[in-house]
Amino acid sequence: MVMWRRVLITTAIMWIACAGHVTAQAADLRPFHRGDFSALVSANNGHPLIINFWSITCPPCLAEMPTLKTFSAQYPDVRLELISTDSFDDEARIQLALTRQGFGDRVNWVFAEAHKTRLRFDIDKSWRGELPRTYFVARDGHVHGHSGMLDFADLETWVKQQR
Repeated sequence: MVMWRRVLITTAIMWIACAGHVTAQAADLRPFHRGDFSALVSANNGHPLIINFWSITCPPCLAEMPTLKTFSAQYPDVRLELISTDSFDDEARIQLALTRQGFGDRVNWVFAEAHKTRLRFDIDKSWRGELPRTYFVARDGHVHGHSGMLDFADLETWVKQQR
């Protein structure tokens, strides 16, 4: 009798876990190639834009995500693009991180070229790969890069300058 109870409980737990997994929305990951950064900046159309580069192996990147999520919710008129510097080989881990951070319901980007140095050079010739790396694109198209974590006050100061 005890054995059947264990089997039933185990089956129920597995069923609930699978059901939760199926209903969780996976992040829409798009490949990021050379030229895509310029295309994002060009498509800005006079609106403020923040482009954030991050990685699943970067603790400060993951620690910064709740701030980006809060900012994005409070300033929906500011476009936020998240670009993982990992490769598509880590797709499941990237999707899991984005879903946990509340960004699983949006389009996200992943480096899609084998030579990441060339891709970084295409984005910014002075970027050496430090993360997190954020680019602020002003309404007038001016691009400013920032390495390291941002806090909410940094983001809010910049967006107020855009109004």
